[in-house]
Formats: sequence, structure tokens, C-alpha cells
Amino acid sequence: MGEVYRAEDSRLGRQVALKVLPPALVSNIASRARFFREARLAASLDHPNICTIYEVGEAGDVPFISMQYVDGDTLQHVLDARPLGVDRLLSIALQVADALGVAHAAGIVHRDIKSSNIMVTPSDQAKVLDFGISRVLQPGSETDVPSSTSSGAFFGTPSDMAPEQARGEPADSRSDIFAFGTVLYEMASGRVPFSRPSAPETMNAVINEPHTPVREINPQIPPPLANLIDRALAKDPAHRYQSIEDVRVVLRSMAQAAHVVGSSPEESRLSPSRRRLAALPATLRRGRWLHTARRRGIAAAAAAIILVAAISGGLTRLTSGTGSFDSVAVLPFVHENTPADLEYLAEGIGESVTGRLSQLSQVRVMARTTMSTYRGRDIDPRAVGRELGVKAVLTGEVLQDDNRIVVRLELVDVKDGARLWGRRVRPTALRALCAARRPRAGGLP
Repeated sequence: MGEVYRAEDSRLGRQVALKVLPPALVSNIASRARFFREARLAASLDHPNICTIYEVGEAGDVPFISMQYVDGDTLQHVLDARPLGVDRLLSIALQVADALGVAHAAGIVHRDIKSSNIMVTPSDQAKVLDFGISRVLQPGSETDVPSSTSSGAFFGTPSDMAPEQARGEPADSRSDIFAFGTVLYEMASGRVPFSRPSAPETMNAVINEPHTPVREINPQIPPPLANLIDRALAKDPAHRYQSIEDVRVVLRSMAQAAHVVGSSPEESRLSPSRRRLAALPATLRRGRWLHTARRRGIAAAAAAIILVAAISGGLTRLTSGTGSFDSVAVLPFVHENTPADLEYLAEGIGESVTGRLSQLSQVRVMARTTMSTYRGRDIDPRAVGRELGVKAVLTGEVLQDDNRIVVRLELVDVKDGARLWGRRVRPTALRALCAARRPRAGGLP
């Protein structure tokens, strides 16, 4: 798609990466159109983990893109056929997932995520490059916008593309999730999962052959991370995570447990307790109660973590043994009869429970984005379950009882409406959260 040079912007006195079309493509109308399209798409995304576009233009008849010069190496070069440590893997993975989240939110599918398109700086900041073959999704659609590309044509790198791309079918955000899965696999094992001696053999492996379980190559990989990789690499898009946001929830849950710094460069300067707070889902970090909690210390955030662990721990035990269920939908948690600012707590707990359950390879969990369409609706859990084709539905309600926060949960069997499991979670640690929310005498909360 182009040749890239390190250059100097003589007006501003800074180094840039200068991308130009190769001479053989300068006169190709389609190549020129894709080249300028890359610049427009990348320039529309403003994120610290996406390479910044400075300028696009033509020198004579040669199109060029001037972009941020990233001092570092490609992730492929960093790996050099060796796996990364889990902490570093999670840190880089979160940054790439954040970048993809911004692109997907803008309706852009990258279509060529791979280790050679990710730069890593000496401080381990990741930068996603090369939107040259990206596609734009129709608003509200899961498929890409038709273009001048001929039917059946495919773009991408054979060893990293999703099976549907290899078959020449339309790509959507789940195709990027598959490619991201190959990057996770490579970081975890030092190997590309579907690389074969020739491109046709590689594409056949992508479409038809299973990948070697990553823990067979690197037993140091935690089972939850191996499960995430397996699900991301599912051949059928319907069996993968349905949004990159769901992947981010699972990654953040693992990073939180390992106290790994996330994608924000500022987090590297945080104390361990503050890193744990930063690792919470964004919905748990919003709201007036947590601003107060920050002043009072980490107790409220720790209580929320304990609460999520208690909920997901009980559900995890139900997914094994006789009578277990293999598919579940988590309805958005409600917060009736509670102060409005607890809406964020309810949303965050539901999001975190979904993320924890998504780590279980034996359970199919409906995507958080799918379930968000039911928010604010009074609906029968059994009807939701039948509509989504799952065997169980989890409901939750956040209440304030005197000086405590209580979460009431119920797991319903879709088949007959039986109550599979129920619990009122009221850990002692949550008293700290309520205490942080109470107004001080003569002052604001």
C-alpha cells in the first residue's frame, strides 16, 4: 500500500513518518483512492494508541501522508518469536483494544490488525497503524458499506485475517476481534496460530483448521487468558465476542487482578491501590459517590471488587456439574428505590459480572452491547431468554438498606421459570461506600 520514510518537517522542526504511494501505483486510480481514504479514516480517530495524521497532499503527482513518527519497534519485532510476560501482554493488549474500541465506535473496521501494524515505544505505549484497507460500517449495521471492490475479493494478511475475510465475505467488527485474537496468541506463544508454508495453505488453516491451544505452547498463560484467545479465534463470528468492548471488560478484569497498568500513560505513576481503582470498568469510576470515595481512600472501590467477586464466584460454581447451564444473558442491573447516582454502580456491577462470566470457556454469554437494548424496560426474563436462545437469565437490583448497599440477584431457568440460584449480597466492606456517600455535618457530601 505504500513506502514509509523517516523525514523532517522543516517548518515545525519535527520528525515525521512520510508515507507515499510506490511508483507502480501512482497512476492507479483505485490505489490513489484507497491511499487518501486511509488518511481520512485515520485522521478522524483521535486516540493516544492510534498514530496521528498531520497532513495529506500531493508533491507533483505523488500522494503523501505525513504522520506521527513513533520511536520504537513493531510488536512483531519486539516479540522476535518469543512470548511476552503476562503483565506486559495485558498492558499492550488493553491499549490495542482501546484503539479498536475507538475505531469501531466510529464505524471503522481496520481489517488488517497484526503485530507488524502495531508499534511499541520504549515506554511500552502501543500505536495502531495502517488503516489502508479499513472499511466503514453503515450506521446501525453489522456489515460493511458496499464499495467498488469486486465481489469475492479479499484484503488483509492471510495468517491474521478472519475466516470470513479469507472466503471473500464482508467483514465486520468481529473480524477485527479474530485478528486481535491472533495478536494475543502471538504475544502469548511467540507464534502466529495459522501460519503455513504458502498463502493458500495458510488461508485453508484459517478457515478449516483449529489452532493449537496456547497453553500447550506456553503453560504459564493463565486459563482465563487462554479462554479469551480461544473465543476470539472462533471460526464462526457468532461464537466470538460480539464487540471489542466485551473483550476489553475481560482484559481489564484480568489486569485488575494482576494490578497491571492500563492504557493511560498517567496510570504508570499511580500507586498500586490507585491502579486497582483505575482498572475498574469506567462505569464504576463515574458518579458523585466515587469522587467522595477517592477522597476517603480506596475502600469503596475495593468493596465493589469484593461484591463482583462474590456474585461471579457463585455463578461460576453453577456452570459445572449436573444440571449446569451453558448459556446465559445478564440483564442490565436495575436500581429502583435507590439514589440516582447509584445507577453507575448498578451498571458497573452488571458489566463486570458479564466480563467475569465471559472468561468461562464452557459458557456462552450474551454480549453487553446486546443486553443494553433491554435497559429501562420492564420485561419477563424468560421472554428475553427465549428471544436470545439462552438457557438462563440473570437479573440484579441494587438497593440501599439503611447504611448498606445490597445487591439482590436471581438466576432464572428459561425453560420452566424455576429459580436456579438467588442471593442477597451485602459484604461488610460496602459499609465504607455508604459512609463515603453520607453528607458530613454542615457540608456537602
